[in-house]
Amino acid sequence: MLRGSGGEGGRPASYAQSALWRARELAPHPAAYNLLWLLEIRGSLDPALLRGALSRTVERHDALRAVFTLTPDGLEQRIVPPAAIACPVEVLDSPGAPALEQLSRQFGHAPFDLAAGPLFRFRLLRTGEGEHVLLCAFHHLVIDGHSWRLFVDELLQHLSGAAVPPLGSQCPDFAAWQRHQLAAEAWSGAREY
Repeated sequence: MLRGSGGEGGRPASYAQSALWRARELAPHPAAYNLLWLLEIRGSLDPALLRGALSRTVERHDALRAVFTLTPDGLEQRIVPPAAIACPVEVLDSPGAPALEQLSRQFGHAPFDLAAGPLFRFRLLRTGEGEHVLLCAFHHLVIDGHSWRLFVDELLQHLSGAAVPPLGSQCPDFAAWQRHQLAAEAWSGAREY
């Protein structure tokens, strides 16, 4: 199985990613497949420490650093090298629910450039003394609900300084395996059907 190493050439997208990319192209709004999560953080928080934890988490996961291009052979993903993560900090003057909801909606509805990336963005809102909300927007091509839970668990490990276990195969590895399996002769009947 292939291992992701950042900056490599194009690799096939999974069938699910290809279907999602096509659906996004047909969607009436380019942000139709954006996912937005809010993490409430209570207690003291060093924004530089948070940025470092976000960077380490994104760096470990090829899927989060993927960008997508349509080629004559189909949709390809390219894993871009790790880069510094931007996480601007903003103090909410009126930290009530309406202000947070409006900012969150604007943040989550901004479209992503699927070919240039990154397909995620973060913003830290200070809502009160020792109270923060981390806005996390991703394109659905690079994360789903299950992956989000793993992302948060790993982010918390990085924030606490805990050891993070090494990764096995990555999402682009699965896509290559899936394409190889379905190209095999044993699957010819399923393909024809």
